[in-house]
Amino acid sequence: MRKIKIFAMIVTVGFIVIIVGIRLLHLVASDNERERFPAPGDVVHINDANMHVYSEGKGENTIVFMSGGGTQAPTIDFKPLWSLLTDEYRIAVVEKPGYGWSEESDSPRTVENMVAEMREALRLSGHTPPYVLAPHSMSGLEALYFASVYPEEVQAIVGLDPAVPKSYEQLQVPSSLKIAGSGALSDFGGLRILPLFVKEADIFSTEYLSTEDTEAYKSFIHRGTMTKNMREEIERVHENAAVVSKHIPKETPMLFFASNGQGTGIDDWRETLNEYLHEITINEFIEIDRSHYIHVYEPEQIAEEMKRFLHRLDEES
Repeated sequence: MRKIKIFAMIVTVGFIVIIVGIRLLHLVASDNERERFPAPGDVVHINDANMHVYSEGKGENTIVFMSGGGTQAPTIDFKPLWSLLTDEYRIAVVEKPGYGWSEESDSPRTVENMVAEMREALRLSGHTPPYVLAPHSMSGLEALYFASVYPEEVQAIVGLDPAVPKSYEQLQVPSSLKIAGSGALSDFGGLRILPLFVKEADIFSTEYLSTEDTEAYKSFIHRGTMTKNMREEIERVHENAAVVSKHIPKETPMLFFASNGQGTGIDDWRETLNEYLHEITINEFIEIDRSHYIHVYEPEQIAEEMKRFLHRLDEES
């Protein structure tokens, strides 16, 4: 019995040492990564947090990229696409609080607050409307709300497999405990010892990233997966969808690129997007037989179609 107790004590102490070691390693590595990969764009202060806005290119039109829920490094995630547009357009990637180089915020993650933050971040970083909004996934709700409340500030919406309010009618939000557990694993440093998770990220399949881009993205996976702001967005998604569903910006031209639905968890994903566009006066719908992160897999096709659509709007205006 005494030997069993001693063995149990050794195992317990060893476990504690390992846990503390992982945590210390994570803290040191995170500090080194922040120094190694500084924010490449403008950092502006909104409410209680610094937000990062990456800008590049020239042109009269500004395309604003809006990331999907949980995308750890939006500026890098959208690079395969925005790098093909800067020859004609000015692009801006607004990283919401808790995403990429932006700090976390205590401001509630309501669609109203998130759109207000984005508008102010764009203003402080030198951008002026009207904008072409390019939302991916969950941020489709924010783009639709933006166009509904500030129609004069939105020239068009180019949806990169965007969500619409009806998209969330059949989506079951994970339990708060499960969401919190995912965040705790990242906060603790557990993702640094799970290399397979990093290797499977969609963005690493593209040839548009430099070695530094890839390393920076991995660092955000290690320390920026399921931040508190990301978790709250998921928990509020049905509430935000209900707010957005009250108004349809029918006069805002829209081009939706729709994936095959893989990775969304929604059976009739493509059909729901197409149905929403039936309410829009000027609309186009393009199917891409790829999974949810279509801007990573087919940036050339999307860039070409975006330019064609925006040229069409310019000619008709």
